[in-house]
Amino acid sequence: MNIKYPLFFVIFLLIGCNHVQKKEIFIPAKQIIPKINYKSFEIPQLTNQVVHNNINAVKKYDYIDNYMYEVYCSPGYVTNIILQPGEKLVSPPIYGDRVRWKILIQSSKKIIYILVQPLKVGLITNIEIMTDRRVYHIEAKSFKSLYHAAISWRYPREEFENMQHKFGMKTQNKICENIDIHRLNFNYKIKGNAAFKPINVFDDGYKTYIQFSNTIKRPPPLFIMTNNQKGHINTNYKFINNYYIVDRLFKKAALKQGKFKVIYINKL
Repeated sequence: MNIKYPLFFVIFLLIGCNHVQKKEIFIPAKQIIPKINYKSFEIPQLTNQVVHNNINAVKKYDYIDNYMYEVYCSPGYVTNIILQPGEKLVSPPIYGDRVRWKILIQSSKKIIYILVQPLKVGLITNIEIMTDRRVYHIEAKSFKSLYHAAISWRYPREEFENMQHKFGMKTQNKICENIDIHRLNFNYKIKGNAAFKPINVFDDGYKTYIQFSNTIKRPPPLFIMTNNQKGHINTNYKFINNYYIVDRLFKKAALKQGKFKVIYINKL
């Protein structure tokens, strides 16, 4: 039995079939991108705890003279400003808006805590905290849900001076001449038990300084590790006054003497 179709109907079917054949099939990226690369498409997990869009963050500043520090507050929360252990107030904190901000002072185990809370959103005021060691200049801002749970400071200048005193490093030697004390970073971890283990590691944002004991006449070679830790990067460094001065920053390095004596230096 022959069935006749109108010409326009046949043309319509041919065009439709051709369109279907050329239609691209969508494949989720997760199926075609290797796992190791797909991570770059995902939203990074916050390291600070997030609850109801309130960033429960402890902010740590490097203390610099005459610098203004921002502090984020929220009416529903208290922000804790933590002073250096042993530091004492010479007067109560002075703040501009004494009507719409509340400040309470507490202390525990020789540490002073200054608790700050705004009464509404959208406020800005300044807070002057004068102690027996320094003056803190603070600009406090209030938000609906964004706030710092706590604020504290690192004190690079004092850390550097204490290190000089502890390890006998004189301020006039070549190590100290070009160091910007305000940029010092001591966040390094030293792992290993060899006799040449460094006693301190820090950087000034440009170079890395590795300090050895006075008993070490010549430390073993330094190797800057690559990201995959399967090789090392050639770099310039010199040994002056018991210090390796490395002409770069690094995340991980190793001091190696023979096959078994290894000291690892990790930047935190």
